[in-house]
Amino acid sequence: CAAMRREEVDYLPCSIYFNGNLTVAGRSCARLADRTELALALGTDPVIGAGMPGGMHEEVAIRTWEEQVAGEEYPILWQAWDTPVGTLTQAVRKGLASANWKRIHWGDESASSLYKPLIETSEDVERFRFLMQPCTEERFTAWQRSSEPTFSYAKEHDLPVVCTYGQGLAALMFTMGAERAVYLAMDDPAGFEDLAETIHQAEMHKIELAARSHVDILKRFGGYEMCNFYNPEIYQRVCMPR
Repeated sequence: CAAMRREEVDYLPCSIYFNGNLTVAGRSCARLADRTELALALGTDPVIGAGMPGGMHEEVAIRTWEEQVAGEEYPILWQAWDTPVGTLTQAVRKGLASANWKRIHWGDESASSLYKPLIETSEDVERFRFLMQPCTEERFTAWQRSSEPTFSYAKEHDLPVVCTYGQGLAALMFTMGAERAVYLAMDDPAGFEDLAETIHQAEMHKIELAARSHVDILKRFGGYEMCNFYNPEIYQRVCMPR
């Protein structure tokens, strides 16, 4: 709190992000206990992550299939979301990082292996609203149950729990790629802002749920919503208010 108020702090913690694909000094960064031990061995301050699920409209149906495309090194994984106002599709190349995927996971891997973007037209903006909705009470309760071991581990080791409540505009890059996200912001500023607001509202609800879960730290992934992607006018109008 002192740091947020721009006051002097008595201790400045250092917490390192360990990519789950790494193995360091015989420790797998995909395992919570190994990550914690590694952070402590390095003299840093580990935190325990608890990612909260998003919500989706109850009438959305999801389909997946694979396709072999001539000239492509890897198979193409397709996913379709059938919404009440039409269908959205996205496709990614099943490279080394996504070889075992049965469905598309939005993240750096989906952005770097993008074959067909999720959002291409103004109609897709409306359809996307059905995919990005506040987490339901039922799903939140299920998440609390499944997260009990994580919270218990944090309590046992006296470590803070950090909840990543949202991806911000990074969600657009994960679904449509960096280039198309930037073009959308310039070619269809109203549609771009609608998408940003849809994401924002869903993520604000997660903060309320995180408070009920007694997490210690709230985190927003904002790595792709800076002026190296968007011009200052877009940043001031779209990014800053959210």
